[in-house]
Parts: sequence; C-alpha cells; structure tokens
Amino acid sequence: MDMEKNKSLKKVSIITIIDNVNFGTYLQALALAKTIENLHFSPHIIDYCRKHQSFNYLLHSNITSTYNPLKWIYRTYNWYKSMQLRKKDKNFLKKYLTKKEYYSFNELAQNPPQADIYVTGSDQVWNSSYNKGIDKSFYLDFAPKQKPRISYASSIGMEYIPEHEKQTIIELLSKYQAISVREKKAEQLLNELNLPIKPTTVLDPTLLLTKEDWQNYACKRLIHEPYAVVYSVETKTQDKLISKMAGIISRNKGLKIAGIYYGGKKSKIENTDYDFFRVTPSVFLSLFYYADYCIVSSFHGTAFSVNFQKDFLTITPKKFNSRVDNLLTLCNLKERLVINEEYDIQNALESIDYTLVNHHIEKARQHSIAYLKQALLS
Repeated sequence: MDMEKNKSLKKVSIITIIDNVNFGTYLQALALAKTIENLHFSPHIIDYCRKHQSFNYLLHSNITSTYNPLKWIYRTYNWYKSMQLRKKDKNFLKKYLTKKEYYSFNELAQNPPQADIYVTGSDQVWNSSYNKGIDKSFYLDFAPKQKPRISYASSIGMEYIPEHEKQTIIELLSKYQAISVREKKAEQLLNELNLPIKPTTVLDPTLLLTKEDWQNYACKRLIHEPYAVVYSVETKTQDKLISKMAGIISRNKGLKIAGIYYGGKKSKIENTDYDFFRVTPSVFLSLFYYADYCIVSSFHGTAFSVNFQKDFLTITPKKFNSRVDNLLTLCNLKERLVINEEYDIQNALESIDYTLVNHHIEKARQHSIAYLKQALLS
C-alpha cells in the first residue's frame, strides 16, 4: 500500500552541490530532501559532479601539481583518502540519490532525471567563482520546458555578480516559478537584476529539521566526559585565535576539547584532547549533539550550535560572513561572533537563554516550510 501511495506522489528532482567532503554539503542536501518528503512529495537528489571535482580532474591535478616525489606521494594519498570519504558521505544520502551519476550539463540535458518539479537546492550553487563560471545545471536549464522550476535557499556567496554574467543569469532565472535564497545579500543582488519573479530569503535547509529530527542521523555518543567541540574551516594562521579561545573556554568550564575535521592531520587544531579526522556527517552530528560547548568558524557550525541549543562561539577572523551575520541577527546572538582578539571573552562564558532564540527559529522555520510547500504546489 505504501509503495502504491509513493508512486502517486509528485516527483521532485533536486540539484545541489554534493561532490566534496564538507559536512554542510551533505547535511543541507539531506535536510531539503527530507523536508520535501515530509510535505508529501517524492524527492530525489541528482548525483551531479562538477568537472573540477571529478575523479579524473582531481587525479590529474594531483599528479601534475609537483615534481617532488615526497610531496607527490603525500598529495596523492590525500586525494585517495578524500575520494574514499566522498563515497562514504554519499552513503549518507543513499535513500535519495539518483542511481545515475551525471558529470556535465550536456549529460543532464540529454537524459534528465524524470520529475514533476525541478528544484535548485541550497549551498553556493550560484557562485560562479566557486563553480568556475556559470554552471547551467544549477539553473535547471536541463529540465523539460513544461516542468516547474523553483529554488530553495540557493546561495550566490559573492559580494557582486560580474557584469558579463548578468544577462545570462536573468535569462536562466526568468524560467523559474519561485526563487528563494539563503542570504539577504543574495536577495539584494537578484533584485538588482529586475527579475520577473521577486526573490525571498528563507532558512538554510538544515534549520528546517529540529534537534530531535537530527538525532536520528547521528551516530552513538563518542566522548563520555564533558567536552567542547571545535570545528574550523579557516587557515592555520586564523586557527590560532580559534585555538586560543577554545583553550580559555575549556579551562573556565572544565571541558575537554574535541576537534572535528573532514580533512587529515594537517588540518588539526592545536591543544585538542580528542581529534576526529576525515569523518562522515553522522559523526559531525553526534559530536555537536552531545557537546557541552561549540566553537566554530563556519555557517553550518553556527547553525547546528543554534539548532541544538548549545552555548557557542563563532569565530570568523578579519572577515564578514553574511550567512553567519544573518543567522545571528535573526537569533539576536550577535555577541557570540568574534572577528578579532579584542573580543570580550566574558560574553562567551555566559549561558544562552534559548527561550526567545527558539521562538525566532521556529517562526522562521514555519515561514520557510510554508514558502517551500506553496512553491511546490504552485
């Protein structure tokens, strides 16, 4: 009976970035698919790999990157381990992934996955710098002309849209029935293009699921004593500030420090008691879920700290991160953001009252889910 019911549901095809080893990549993809499923649609995620992230491209890059034998061995080893981890990460999405893998826009255009509705998902899908030019796959230009196209929480991730790209983007997005983005900056940039559809800002997909929802995807508890989890996507120089803050907080609160990485030992944070290298999203979720404090530098580190109602500190040295700023502004938690060493650490030592924060998140969650439902039904 359930199989028959599932066949009668409208099929939704999602394209998003799932060709790297970043935790947020897979968590946002899963969250969007799960939310769409909860709205009584049948979703699948297109197993799409950008050319510069393909097996052959990365292998060639590693082989030709140095003539030093030791460096060559080290880089090839890291490439191999990353490919292994990517395979494990994709298993996290296996319930939703298409059986066919696609490696170019032409492959998608010639044989697109069959669906009733096509969705551009979240992450930096419209960042032409990140994608090495405009990737029409992420603008759903492969979808059959008569099928609806919408975006959910898509990100541009740039301060401006290059002038020579504007007309192409206007033409591509003019085919959409609904456009939503993840940051106010992206909404502003698209409004400047005078599109026929007005974009709106919604929550990142990971925030559409509750703390209780995410517990179902976390592995067992890994550390059985009080600890602070540290997750950084910064450089080694910037990590010094993160390590310093982690040390102050852990000593003050009597916590061990656990570092979590999708990379190898070269990405290790100083002064940790536990380290988890090249781990999958389920380990990421577990370490955040059971943590007594979170020290992060990324948007998704911040999002899960808030969603899991943790005391936390977000450290983005000497740079402005609009995604983090939008979220902390929504939650009225700007005092948890550190951009330099002049930060008053006393702010970080006080516990967060999540009563109002939860209210703001739940209100935004319901608004975003309602938007997504309406877009899918229209």
